[in-house]
Amino acid sequence: MADISTMLFNHIENKNRFPIEKLKLMILQYDKQLKDKENAENQRIEKYKEEYESKRIVANEKYANFLQERSVLYKRWKEEKSKESALELAKLKFTMDEVPELYTYYKFQKDPIVFSQQPNPVKPRKSSKPKKSEKVLKKCPEGQISKRGKCTKTAFWNLQDIEEKYKENVDYWENHKTKVCDYDGVDVNFPTMLDYEDIESLLENNWITSAVINVYLKFILEKSQKSDDYVLLNSELYYDLVNVLEKNEDLSGMLEGYLTNIPENIENKKIILPINLNNTHWIFGMYHPEEKQILIIDPYGTPNKEVFENLKLLWKTISNTSNIKYKAVYKIPRITKQPLDDTTSCGIFVCMYFEYLIRNGKFPSSRDVSERDIPYIRKYILNIITYEICQKNSGSKSGGRFHHINDLLPIEM
Repeated sequence: MADISTMLFNHIENKNRFPIEKLKLMILQYDKQLKDKENAENQRIEKYKEEYESKRIVANEKYANFLQERSVLYKRWKEEKSKESALELAKLKFTMDEVPELYTYYKFQKDPIVFSQQPNPVKPRKSSKPKKSEKVLKKCPEGQISKRGKCTKTAFWNLQDIEEKYKENVDYWENHKTKVCDYDGVDVNFPTMLDYEDIESLLENNWITSAVINVYLKFILEKSQKSDDYVLLNSELYYDLVNVLEKNEDLSGMLEGYLTNIPENIENKKIILPINLNNTHWIFGMYHPEEKQILIIDPYGTPNKEVFENLKLLWKTISNTSNIKYKAVYKIPRITKQPLDDTTSCGIFVCMYFEYLIRNGKFPSSRDVSERDIPYIRKYILNIITYEICQKNSGSKSGGRFHHINDLLPIEM
C-alpha cells in the first residue's frame, strides 16, 4: 500500500507524466491480495464450522443415548429395588468428549472467528498515579468485598475454615471413589445420584455436571424459607426438550418423567430451570407467571431468543394456563457476569444466581460474586454436597444416602 501511495503522489507531482499503467497494475495486484486473503480466511472458517458441527453432533447423540438408557435403568431400579439394577445404574457413566476451546458455545456461536491481526495494545500512561477524579478501589483478599475502603466479609459462601473443609472433603472422596450419594430430598419425584466423577467436576476449572447442579439447587431450595414460592425443574430437562422438538415428537411424553413434580397451582410459583445449551454452556432460566416474564440469563450476557421460543412451547406442556403472553428478560441490571475468557465457570454462576435470588430476593452483583471468588465458591458447593447432604444428613428425609457401587447397601456414617 505504501508503494501505491508513493507512486500516486509522484504521478500528481509530475503532472501526470509518471506511468499510470504501472499504478493501475499495482492497485489490481493489491486488490487481488486482499481477496485472496479474505477467501483463505473464509475457507478456514468453513473448515472450523464443519469440524465443530461434526464433533458436536456426535457428542449430542452420545449424550441423548446416555439419558435415555439411564431413564430406563432408573425406572427399573425404582420398581425392583434390586442390587443388580442399582449396580447397572451406578456404573452407567457419561464422559464428555473434549472439544477445543475454539469450539465452545460462546467462542464459536457468539464470537465470530477473526484471523486478522489484532490492534496494538494501548500503551500505559507514563504516570501510574490516578487522577483526582478517579476512585481507587481497595484490593481485598479473595472472598471479601471492598466497602467504603474496607475489606468486609459478607458472602454466605465465604467460610472461615473453607480450606480445611476442602481438604477433608477431597480426601474423603479420594478414599471412597466407589461410593455413590443417592439424594431424594423432600421431593422424591426428583431424585438424583452423585458419584466421584461428579465431585471431580467441582475441582479446579471443570465444567460442573447436571447432577451437581440438581443436588445443590434442590438442597438450597428445600432448606430455604421461600421453598413454597419456587419450583425447581431438572437441569437435564431442556437438553431433552430440544431433542424432542428437533424430532417433532409429542411434548406430552415428557410429563411422565421430568414434570411429575409440578404442583397444581403452578401459575402462582416461580419455576427455576437450569439450562444446558448444546452440552457446552449453562444459563439460568425462570418462569415468572405473575409478571408474565421468562428470565433467560446467560452468564456471558448474551440474549438467547431460540431458548425463549422453546420455553414458551414447554410452558404449554407444564401448565393448563397456556394463554399467558410471556415476555423475555435477557439482562438484569448490575448482575455479575462470567468473563469472556472463562469457558468453565458458567454452572457456578448459574448456581449463585439461584442461591442469591432465594436468599436475598435479587441476583448477585459483581460486588457479591466476581471471577476471583469462583475457586472459593466451588469449595463451598463441594462442602454442601459432601458434608451437609451426603454425610451429615445421610439417611434422613432431607439428606442423601451413601452406597457402595459394588453392593449399593446403605452405609452407616
